[in-house]
Amino acid sequence: MKAYILYYNNGKEDILQRAFKDKEEAFSICSKWNAKKVENGYYKIVQCEV
Repeated sequence: MKAYILYYNNGKEDILQRAFKDKEEAFSICSKWNAKKVENGYYKIVQCEV
């Protein structure tokens, strides 16, 4: 599974793509982030805390 990590850096939106074994791995790596399924099948992991 690939994941797009959407995050903000100095007010700028940046997207990082990386592979995860599954959704649980994504959560374990990005423990303070929230993942959701998007229409293309990838996970968009959006930082929910600054």
